[in-house]
Amino acid sequence: MVNYEGAYRNLTLKSAIIEHNMLWRDLFKAIQARAMKVIREKQEEEEEDLATYNLNPVAITPMEQLPDGLTNATLIKVPKTRQSYIIMGRMTDKDAFIYWQMILEHTPPAIIMFNDNNSENLAHIPSKTNQRLCYGDLHVVLEDEVLTPSFIRCDLIIERGQDKHSVPYFQFRHWTQFEPRPDEFIGFHNFLIDNKHLKARPTRKALCCPVIMSPPGLGRAGIFVVSDIYIKMLRKNVWTDYCVERLIVKLCSNRYDAIQSVADFHMIYRHLYRFLEAKGMNIYLGNDMFDYAEGSSRLPNNAKTLNRLMTWDAWAPWSIQLHWFHWKRDAERKIQNEELNQLKLDCMLERPEIEVFDPHETG
Repeated sequence: MVNYEGAYRNLTLKSAIIEHNMLWRDLFKAIQARAMKVIREKQEEEEEDLATYNLNPVAITPMEQLPDGLTNATLIKVPKTRQSYIIMGRMTDKDAFIYWQMILEHTPPAIIMFNDNNSENLAHIPSKTNQRLCYGDLHVVLEDEVLTPSFIRCDLIIERGQDKHSVPYFQFRHWTQFEPRPDEFIGFHNFLIDNKHLKARPTRKALCCPVIMSPPGLGRAGIFVVSDIYIKMLRKNVWTDYCVERLIVKLCSNRYDAIQSVADFHMIYRHLYRFLEAKGMNIYLGNDMFDYAEGSSRLPNNAKTLNRLMTWDAWAPWSIQLHWFHWKRDAERKIQNEELNQLKLDCMLERPEIEVFDPHETG
């Protein structure tokens, strides 16, 4: 059984504790430092300077434009969920052919695009039905296009000689220079999960995992990938990894700039607990966790505190105290609801035309 409630409680409480103690920036720096330590250790093992901090580049068949066959896209493997992702930035005139060749060779089940309003970032994506982009003997054709309120779906065909791959391309429409609209982003993410567009099916020759494009910067791809890994681990009950910070360290130790700012880090939390609220989690539980953190003592801003926050359980308050707080708040709400219901009944008996405002009702 998936423990959505436990995950929701931990996400909201931990986020509230970080916020209450003003630790977002310092915790993000600690995450970056830990990821950099992994990168440095990798450099020492391989005795090379990984200047681009891309520790797991996606490999393709070597060619004149790419003699070593190593692209600037990054493969993110998650063995515990048997899932992988390819993350990449913007296609340019110089490397578009390389990226399309990568997609042709590794046959992803879907391409997911998180662009802003900059049309230049889409110069190497066909935009009209039957439009054909040519890169020597490699061709990319838009076969069909469907426009929805949240995203654009295109059916693309990539072909080169006898090799051919058909792939759906999804461009999310509501992520400009600021955060995406929460409802649309959650709906888009659910759509991709429900229709199995994110499911990896590796073969001996091809990775067959989704390609996540983020032309404005890899942060958007990183936010999506960390969130999706967390959700998949939750569904598979990999409970020792319900830790956003640990997942970011693993991601950034493969590609250092995959999460680029404190805002990216903060948004992962918001997206995850909103995602769970959309699954039916009681928002009062989340509110109780924020209130509990607000009333708690300040934590010292030191290495010990930051290290505890980078675990899945060491940061959590004493469970009995927390459960007592939530039980007490539930009891208070029950009394308030009973009083409100009695007030409604009294008003209906005395003045049927008067409606009593219920602060708990929305709509």
